[in-house]
Amino acid sequence: MKIALLQLNMTVGELAGNAQRLEKACREAREQGADLCVATELAICGYPPKDLLLYPSFVQSCWDTCQRLAESLKQGPPLLAGLPEISDLPNGNPLYNSAALLKKGEIRGTFRKNLLPTYDVFDERRYFAEGGSLGMAMVGEYRLGVTICEDVWNDKDFWKGRRYYDQDPMEVLARTTVDAVVNLSASPFNLGKPRVRESMLSSLAAKHKMPVLYANQVGANDDLVFDGLSLVLDRKGKVCARAAGFTEGILYADMKDLTPLPGSAPDPQQADEAWQALVLGVRDYVRKCGFSSAVLGLSGGIDSALTAAIAVEA
Repeated sequence: MKIALLQLNMTVGELAGNAQRLEKACREAREQGADLCVATELAICGYPPKDLLLYPSFVQSCWDTCQRLAESLKQGPPLLAGLPEISDLPNGNPLYNSAALLKKGEIRGTFRKNLLPTYDVFDERRYFAEGGSLGMAMVGEYRLGVTICEDVWNDKDFWKGRRYYDQDPMEVLARTTVDAVVNLSASPFNLGKPRVRESMLSSLAAKHKMPVLYANQVGANDDLVFDGLSLVLDRKGKVCARAAGFTEGILYADMKDLTPLPGSAPDPQQADEAWQALVLGVRDYVRKCGFSSAVLGLSGGIDSALTAAIAVEA
């Protein structure tokens, strides 16, 4: 089975545009023989949607968009894509942070995020309820555990300090009969984080003897930059494939042997990552806000030279 990880640059609130990006990528993946496409966390609406989630009409529009996308892709491989889902709980937050399985023109089911971060730049408990259970997607003969971003960030053996949660979804999945774990993510960039994240995922895969396929959002939304760098790791924790950072792309994984496939990128250096993050942040801020011009204040110092260089590259 061939899985395509869709590393795309989504714009918060641009539902039709995000759906078009997903549709185009899925059609490309179908031409490459993909049996399943995996998008990123809240891909339909873009991450982070913040207080747009407080509007029921916005959430409904996300579902309407997802349904239309399912219909347009009914001849292609199934797609896992993130979106907000109305909670069925009588109390608490009214939404789940979910992944929908689009298959043969329909939404065949949803998988819900369990660990909701409220530290650093995250405030997910403001909007979402815990999923409560973990799901498994059957694709062909393979059983895939479906996790969303933070669900893989609570391994007690990797993180030696205080943990934020009293559960580890990966431990739960490891006790089931899943063949691999897929993770739909929107993990923001900061210096050094890609190395830590890759080390963590490698440790998880080796610990549970379970391949991990990690699809991460790319692009910038306001003050957050997402680096992409999607990954495929085998059951020994070895990186079989890595998507290029700070650019859109599709990363493929053949589940039969998980050997590196064309398109795998080298491990980038930190200085290069800092440059790419700054350029992408400026470019997407201007583009997604619809600006047509900008003013540069240059005093002649090194900081001005760097600012000018970033602006030109962007």
